[in-house]
Amino acid sequence: MHRTTLALSVVAAAGIAHAQPSFRLLGDLPGGTFDSEALDVTDDGTTVVGRSRTATGTRAFRWTQAQGMRPLVPSLPAGFTSDEATDIDADGDVIAGQLDGPGIRRMFYWTPARGMRIPVFRGGETESIGGSVSGDGVFVGGISVTPADSLAYRFRVST
Repeated sequence: MHRTTLALSVVAAAGIAHAQPSFRLLGDLPGGTFDSEALDVTDDGTTVVGRSRTATGTRAFRWTQAQGMRPLVPSLPAGFTSDEATDIDADGDVIAGQLDGPGIRRMFYWTPARGMRIPVFRGGETESIGGSVSGDGVFVGGISVTPADSLAYRFRVST
């Protein structure tokens, strides 16, 4: 989301008030209500990630100009009922987000080569929340929660 805000700020600061904005509707995943939300965009605008409602719950999506909107993974891991993609690196190769289920929340990261990965950062962790991917896709950051505390984390992505 931070890259999108920056891009809009640069256009406004450049004094291009007369230029007409160009909007493209990305669609929706099949099933459920027609409801989708873009949460981050690559630097060149060719890949978008977010969430969309389906008949079985909210699902993470990856949209590209070539393939349109598709679920990030075909089916959710056991125990989870929804997922959302919250951030993407500059070129679209690393995506971060979170999975939710009854009494559980875990961050994930996704790469084309490895698919979805769900790391556990420390013993006693009750939830982890994915936050941001570095522009080069090397690091992911977020929050790790135990009954005793909540701590920020940063880790190197394994591609």
